[in-house]
Amino acid sequence: MLPSIHFFQSRPSYLRLFLGNLHNPFKLKKLGLLSLCLLIIGQSFADTSTLPPQTAQLRLIENKNQTVSQALLLKANAKVEVNAIVTSVTMTQTFKNKSSDWVEGNYVFPLPEDAAVDTMTMQIGEKKIVGKIREKKQAKQLYQAAVNNGQKAALLESHRDNLFTAKAGNIPPNSEVTVILHYVQPTHFQSGVFSLVIPTTYTPRYIVKNTLPGDIEQANSVDINDKLPDPVFTRNGNNHLNIEININAGHEIINIDNPSHNLKPTINENQQTAQLTADNLSMDKDFRLNWTITKSTKPLALAFSEKTPQGYFISVLFVPPQQKADTYLPRETVFIIDTSGSMSGDAIRQAKAGALAALKHLRSEDKFNLIEFDDQYSQLFTQSQFATTENIALAQTFIQGLDADGGTEMYEPLEAALKSPQTDNYLRQIVFLTDGAVSNETALFQLIHKKLDKSRLFTIAIGAAPNAFFMKQAAKFGRGSETSISDISEVSEKINTLFSQLQYPALTDIEVNVNSPLNAERYPNPIADLYLGVPVIAHIKTDTAPQNGDITITGNHAIKGKKVAWQQPINLVKTQHNKQASLAKLWARQKIENLNHQSVISGDSQSVDNEILKLGLDYQLVTKKTAFVAIEEKISRDTLNTPMKNKTIANHMPAGNTMNFPTTATSSTLTAILGGLLLFIATIAALVSRYRREYV
Repeated sequence: MLPSIHFFQSRPSYLRLFLGNLHNPFKLKKLGLLSLCLLIIGQSFADTSTLPPQTAQLRLIENKNQTVSQALLLKANAKVEVNAIVTSVTMTQTFKNKSSDWVEGNYVFPLPEDAAVDTMTMQIGEKKIVGKIREKKQAKQLYQAAVNNGQKAALLESHRDNLFTAKAGNIPPNSEVTVILHYVQPTHFQSGVFSLVIPTTYTPRYIVKNTLPGDIEQANSVDINDKLPDPVFTRNGNNHLNIEININAGHEIINIDNPSHNLKPTINENQQTAQLTADNLSMDKDFRLNWTITKSTKPLALAFSEKTPQGYFISVLFVPPQQKADTYLPRETVFIIDTSGSMSGDAIRQAKAGALAALKHLRSEDKFNLIEFDDQYSQLFTQSQFATTENIALAQTFIQGLDADGGTEMYEPLEAALKSPQTDNYLRQIVFLTDGAVSNETALFQLIHKKLDKSRLFTIAIGAAPNAFFMKQAAKFGRGSETSISDISEVSEKINTLFSQLQYPALTDIEVNVNSPLNAERYPNPIADLYLGVPVIAHIKTDTAPQNGDITITGNHAIKGKKVAWQQPINLVKTQHNKQASLAKLWARQKIENLNHQSVISGDSQSVDNEILKLGLDYQLVTKKTAFVAIEEKISRDTLNTPMKNKTIANHMPAGNTMNFPTTATSSTLTAILGGLLLFIATIAALVSRYRREYV
């Protein structure tokens, strides 16, 4: 008996909606009223539009004085210092107000999702304004009051862990503005490779619909306090990045490469350090750098400590031993493929190539299913089927027919995958291929936590500028791992690595044990189960100085169905105390992430907000409750006689992305045309209705 198949259907359009209801004049008359509204609204917008149709920017005008800045980003400089497991970045962004107006500049920009942003300086002309950390609401009030008073001011706030806004008020005509940020983050490591990612743009986030019934509506809606800034993008910008990277790996570097821009870093004679310098890189994709160090017969263990006025801080990276599976359990793999508009272009090709490559790893005794979604979702089978030759062929046809358009309604397809019936004695693994360009991350994390059960969720970040915050946190809540594919040439290697992880048993019951007299506070807590190549990472605070032997990592792996214990004492490398106190910042940042994780599980963010606020103030970090603000005492602008205009600096659209994003003029014209067409159809419906009343 053949399985029930639900092949991809093209998405409903306005025209098909009306044609599908020609038999129901009552419905058409109601829709005709909507058409008339569309016609009026579209015409009104078309009449008031001042934007040329060829301008390729998403322009969302909030008030009469706000415009999208045509000022260029003259340069962005990133100076990166990598010291083994800690990365420090100073980001300098210089803009120029080329107009004769006083302006307020707004710039939305991405940073790494685990960055601890600890300083901000704004330089306007010759004046440097050093930012001070304040409670977020207070910072915004102070900034707005200063701007209204004619004082130069700057504000830096976060909207997500990886998305920030910088504002600079009262910028004089024909002057430069420089924003200098500093952040620290852990150096990433997975599957034997250290890596650095510097985001330079982001994919526009989709705002979810609020029309779902029942409890889903509330769970899927966007919290008004979490509202993302209006997106402004360009395909024709001249934003460029200059970059200088210095790496001190602490071990011999055997290979280093730059997959995003194909630059050639230099390894120094001592083999433990490397440099890379480059200018005028286009800011339309994540900058990526990977390096490997010499392998050893011993497990890789890197640990550093530092003393600060707030205590002793330790950061640990340890790759535990891992046993290959001695038995093979059949698995049920559910692939979820994002086919929304933000995936258009290179991203959808990468996702399709990834899914096709993944099918090759399935065995005949495995089961699988495919789900694709944009505004709606559909699936290949009503429930998972065996990976027979015939079913694999059906899946290949299904994948090859996918195209990217529509919105990113992620909640329902993810819920369908999590709630689908599980096969007894099968490992359920959900593989999610997406760019993560959504605004309702918290609701999705809550869904994963509540519905995961025995499943495991593995995310594959797709595209030149994916939402790394969503991808990594979704994998954490899903008790899986995260993989990134930024170029189609990486598909085979990355999919092979992922399925190697799936074939190895997870390491469980992992503990970072610290001698009790030290009064240790360690994060993350608890430490998640680990897959092949994923390290134990821990950030620890103690009251007194730790010594070698004070910290031990323990855990279990399964051999022939039994738990076998392992442990590893950690030797520390002490670092010199410095003003940046990098390890202290990393500890505080990890504790904040732990608190946010707790709030998702409990559904009560207010329960942790006060603690997050205190951490932000104590450790001088930007958080969801704190922001940097800087105000010049001198009044620079005569607010009575000299107006100030709001200008927003556009981000580059991600490289290879071909999604349609309308300008104001284009969208209003389209709306007017649709309104006219639908009004015509509604008129026909009215005539049909009259005919039926008079002659039937």
